[in-house]
Amino acid sequence: MEQPPGFDDPHLPNHVYKFDMAFYGLKQAPIDWYECLKDFLLKQGFEIVKADPTLFTHKVNSYIFICQIYVDEIIFGSTNANFSEQFSRIMTNRFEMSMMVKLTYFLGFQIKQLKDGTFISQTKYTTDMLKFDMDKAKP
Repeated sequence: MEQPPGFDDPHLPNHVYKFDMAFYGLKQAPIDWYECLKDFLLKQGFEIVKADPTLFTHKVNSYIFICQIYVDEIIFGSTNANFSEQFSRIMTNRFEMSMMVKLTYFLGFQIKQLKDGTFISQTKYTTDMLKFDMDKAKP
């Protein structure tokens, strides 16, 4: 490692800076972000689901709160609407983030939230795959 042109220090030519945290885009950034978020959620009373280390749950009485992490995306929901609002406030106070009110598309799934329930489909994903001549592939 060396001092880049324009950032060199003539008084300390053999010194470079050591960063205290990972920069977005570096290969260690995702694991550092996960560890930071995991520690925060565990301190808030969440538990990690054994089958998936990126899925967190928090139970209060008969209510459940679920939080799923995918790289730098977080989706969450609860059987109690107040939990979701509270979580949103806690996360916004702790981390710089933008909030999406209603989830409509995530990891290839189209999501439609109605009073009767939440419905998912992969129509768009399937249609996009067919553009690559997948409709001509042998079954």
